[in-house]
Amino acid sequence: MELKDIDGVSVIIENRWKILAFIAFFIVFLALVKILLPLADGIVLGLVFAYICRPIYEKINRKNHYGAFIATMFIVTPLVIIIGTGFVEIFRQLIWVIENQSQVLGIIFDFIRAIVPSTYFEHINQLVWDSSLSILSFAGSLGFVSYAKSLGMFMVNLVVAIFVCYFLLLEGEKLYASAVCIAPTGTQLNTGRYLRELDRILSGIFIGNAYAALTVSTISVIVFYAFGLSHIPALATLIFIASVIPLFAGYMVLLALSVIRYIEMGAEAAIVFFIVKKVNKDCSNLSRRPEVSSCNYCLSIPIILNTK
Repeated sequence: MELKDIDGVSVIIENRWKILAFIAFFIVFLALVKILLPLADGIVLGLVFAYICRPIYEKINRKNHYGAFIATMFIVTPLVIIIGTGFVEIFRQLIWVIENQSQVLGIIFDFIRAIVPSTYFEHINQLVWDSSLSILSFAGSLGFVSYAKSLGMFMVNLVVAIFVCYFLLLEGEKLYASAVCIAPTGTQLNTGRYLRELDRILSGIFIGNAYAALTVSTISVIVFYAFGLSHIPALATLIFIASVIPLFAGYMVLLALSVIRYIEMGAEAAIVFFIVKKVNKDCSNLSRRPEVSSCNYCLSIPIILNTK
C-alpha cells in the first residue's frame, strides 16, 4: 500500500483489536482505581508499617512466613492499639458533643465568663453562640451513620495496612526485582541504584519518626495516668500523630493540655505537667528522630539515625 493510500480510518481498522484491548485495559484500570481508592490510606499506611517493621524482620533473619508475621505483629500491634482505641474514643466524644449540644455550650459560656471581663462578655457570648450553633448544627446534620461509616472505613484500612505490611516484608525483594526488570534494558542498573537510594532515604525517615512517635505516645499514656487526665486513648493518639509531624504540632497539643491543666488545677500543676511532657518528648526525639545532614559534593541526601 502506498503512503498516499493510508488514511486514519484504515489504520484504525487494521489495529482495531489492539485499540479494543487498550480500551478494555483502561476500563479495568479505572474500575480498580475506583475500588481501591477508599483503601489508599490503608495501602500507604501498610507501606509505612513495612519500613518500621523491616529492621526487626532483618534481625530475625528468617526467610519464611513466621519471620514476617512476628515482625509485623511486634510493631503493628502497639500502633493499632494506640491509633485504634484513640480514634474510637475521639468518635465517641464527637457523638457525645452532638447529642449534648446545650451542655457543651453551657461549659463554653462558663469558661468565657471566668476569663473575660463583664464589659465584653455579652458581645463575645453572642459571637460564640452564633458560631457554635452553626458548627454544631452542621455536625449534627451529618448524622450517626456518617460517623459509623468513617469509623468502619478506618478499621478496614487498618486491616488492609497489616496485610500490605506483611506482604511487603515477605515479598519485598521480589517486588524490587520485578520493578528493575520492567525498566528498559539500558537503564536497569541506574534504576536499581535509584530504588535502593530511595528505599534507604524513606527507611530513615519512616523509622526515625515512627519510633520516636511510638516512644512518645507510649510514655504519654503513663504520664496521663499519673496526672489523672481523662480520655487517655484519644490524648495518646493525638500525641502520636503530633509526634510524627516535627516542628510545632507536638507543642500545640502539649500547650493545649497544659492550659486545661491550669484551668482545672492551677499554675503549679500545669508547669509540672508541661515540664514532664517536654522532657519525655525531647528525650525520645533525640534518641530516635532522624537527622538530615547536607553533604558537600554529593547529590543524594543521606539520612543518619542519631543513636547517641
